[in-house]
Amino acid sequence: MTDFLTDFLTDFYNKQINLMNRSSTLTLLTILVPTMVYNVIALGRDTDLVVFAKKISLRPSRDCNSLIGQPISMCHKWLNTSIFLLIVIFSNSTAVAQSLSAEQAKLAVFETQLGELQTDQQQLQAELSKKKTELGPLLNQSSPEKDNLDAALNNVDKAKADYEANPTTENKSRLKNAEFKHMLAGRKFKKANAQQFTLQQETKELAEQLTVTHSEIATLTSNVNAQRLAVEKSRAQQLARQQANREQKQKLKAKAAATEIARLKAQIEEQEKVELARKAAAAAALATKAAAPSVPTATVPAPSNNTATPISLTKSSPIVTKTAPVPANKSAKHTGAILLTTKEQVQVEEQRLMVLLATPEEKKRSKYNKILNVRPVSANSAVGKAQTNTLYALGHNQYRGNITITAGDIIFIVGFNRWRQQVPTTPEGTEYTVIFDTADTKNPRLVYFPTSLSN
Repeated sequence: MTDFLTDFLTDFYNKQINLMNRSSTLTLLTILVPTMVYNVIALGRDTDLVVFAKKISLRPSRDCNSLIGQPISMCHKWLNTSIFLLIVIFSNSTAVAQSLSAEQAKLAVFETQLGELQTDQQQLQAELSKKKTELGPLLNQSSPEKDNLDAALNNVDKAKADYEANPTTENKSRLKNAEFKHMLAGRKFKKANAQQFTLQQETKELAEQLTVTHSEIATLTSNVNAQRLAVEKSRAQQLARQQANREQKQKLKAKAAATEIARLKAQIEEQEKVELARKAAAAAALATKAAAPSVPTATVPAPSNNTATPISLTKSSPIVTKTAPVPANKSAKHTGAILLTTKEQVQVEEQRLMVLLATPEEKKRSKYNKILNVRPVSANSAVGKAQTNTLYALGHNQYRGNITITAGDIIFIVGFNRWRQQVPTTPEGTEYTVIFDTADTKNPRLVYFPTSLSN
């Protein structure tokens, strides 16, 4: 800190070159820095640096005017500037002093001092009791010197009363004579009872020290109690700051997580759009290829062994490829529950759903999911316990979900719609995909197929 102030004051000198020469600046540094250190030590108990700075700035230096030759106001101006730097430098220290650790350290110092004072108090009380015990017999014992001292004291009192009643020269002489005899009797008594007087003096001093110690303990106890409250307050503030920091971190984490989720959702939606567009383009290409006319073929007769005969080319009838009807292709007119059993059927249904979802909805549709209950029917027509499944809303009144069923007589229930199906023999616990189409609310359709066919 001293080096910093030295550099600052030297720079200040360069800017104020017209006020004093270089030697004066060095003298200023020699006087100013120790003065400030002294003030720091003298006012070190002040925790408020602003008050501390004010006290320093108002304390004149006796050496400024005599050694530098500048007015005291000029010294104060430079000193105030330096104090401002001290405040800036120690600003972090002020924050640390107000922290919980600093308050606890201060409390520990107070408690240590209080413990030491209490120990001193106990020692003083023990020593005082000892002196009083030693002094008691000496005060109660009789001695000729004590009797002479008491008689001399009585004579002084009588002579003083006579002089006050009749202030003559004779009475005044008798009073002075009585006081002189009392002084001589006191000396003899002290000489003969030196131990008693020593004990009395020591007892008096111990009593005075004990009184001061009592006062210091009371003051320090008050400081300890106040500091304990300060520690609790600082601890509460620290806990509040920690809680606020934790909440802030949680908010930042939640915000970052929400941002990342939004980004991932947008990325997934973009990928889905690209995939839907690709599948739609593939479906359109397949439809165009299926609708194109067949290419005519030529018939080439087999050549003979010896002669080469001309090849006659004749047009044959077009070759038409017939495709077996797909039940799912009739979805626009067919109502009820439909079981798809081939990959081709599943592909057609998936393409229908993909193309439909790729088009914008004309009006807002319900985004709530639907519940599909699956109830088995036993051989004696007893309906079993329902298995609840969720069909998730896709848009355009389309819903999709997965269920696990076994072969046999099954009843599908969605709201007020019921379909009874005979599921063919399948492995135990086969997973099925269900697509529920309510585009026609009067005739909804339910399509289901083994999930393995869609892979």
